[in-house]
Amino acid sequence: MYESLVSSIKKNSYDLSAWFDKHFKRIPLPMITAITIRDGGFKAAPLEIQIFPAGMNNLCKADLLSAPNLFRKYFKQHYEDMPRLKKIAVLTTASHINPFYYEHLYTLIQLIKKAGFHVEAATLEPLDKKITIKTPSRKTIHIHPARMEERRLKIEKMEPDFIYVNHPFSPELAVKLTQIQQPLNPPCKVLFHKDKKSDYFSIVNRLAMDFAQIVNVDPWLLKTEFQVEHHVNFDERSGVEKISHGTEALLGILALKYKQYDLAHHPTIKITNNKGTYGMGIISVASVKELAMLYRNKKKKKTSARGQAIINDVLIQEEIPKSPLFKNLFGETIIYLIGREIAGGYIRTYADHETRNLLKSRQQLFVPICVTGKTHRHPKKRSDKNLNILYSNLSRVGGLAAGYEIDRIPS
Repeated sequence: MYESLVSSIKKNSYDLSAWFDKHFKRIPLPMITAITIRDGGFKAAPLEIQIFPAGMNNLCKADLLSAPNLFRKYFKQHYEDMPRLKKIAVLTTASHINPFYYEHLYTLIQLIKKAGFHVEAATLEPLDKKITIKTPSRKTIHIHPARMEERRLKIEKMEPDFIYVNHPFSPELAVKLTQIQQPLNPPCKVLFHKDKKSDYFSIVNRLAMDFAQIVNVDPWLLKTEFQVEHHVNFDERSGVEKISHGTEALLGILALKYKQYDLAHHPTIKITNNKGTYGMGIISVASVKELAMLYRNKKKKKTSARGQAIINDVLIQEEIPKSPLFKNLFGETIIYLIGREIAGGYIRTYADHETRNLLKSRQQLFVPICVTGKTHRHPKKRSDKNLNILYSNLSRVGGLAAGYEIDRIPS
């Protein structure tokens, strides 16, 4: 079904380029953003953003070779008033629970160094002295304690010109950054913001509708339908009936769409906490009857968010089914942006739930997509070129939504 969509994107590339330029001039994007795209084979949409992404070590070699130039371009576009910007601090954690995070951190530091900058990793966490971390592939990272002096962040003898935050520090630690004078990216206010998923999806859907109008396609093919039910308490069964009504209404809308596009399978929706999954988890259902059965099975389990007695907002959202991206493999696509530019990506795949849970084979789980050339593996019944065109445009829409969401956070 993507042939006509991609053809329309190509035909309207000039107008799309002008549309993106208008938004990029209006709203700055974070230095690095990772956009998760779910592809159902008949529709695809951005489903998640990571403002503090990991995983850049999974990009293909060709894209990693191109990335330093994208960093140089980013600083030239956004910090042209700082011609002497040379020293960069990457703020991170010295105790990440996933050791592969440090493969990402090592890759990120090397890419920025290759762009011509002096880079040091540091942390806001209490450290008496520099520590050394070995990555799973035996590479070495030094993480320094960061200190504040006269509204300037310093690392040993280095005073960075620019600070990139690659970890969502707690508000207790982030408060140290509120008064510093050096440029900080993403902005400090992100560390204090308790985001709602629906806020991001609202922005994505508005942008997707504008995008769809330019290329003259049904916007449903590029976004997800959703609604939010407020004042829900699963423990007391307060507001649960609203979820049932919302589920029934949304399934009705999707049934009409599935009939319009002659889709053989049945639509499903997912129900989750609007501020994160936490103890609630994600409930996936295809009918109100199924929802009632799941509730009865789960009612004795913890359903409230971690540290809270009540789940206030519940997100009811269309679920895009997983389609086979490779033979017997299902998954999502993660695309990385450096500013507004596509830096590369990978398919996060798994053959089945057992493989997904055990996480035994990283090669099976992370399959690079090269935006500078051909994919390492060929998606089923889809050309590499069409895949890159579709995902590149969707990831830019997702990146714009991230920029607008950050902009609306009060300073």
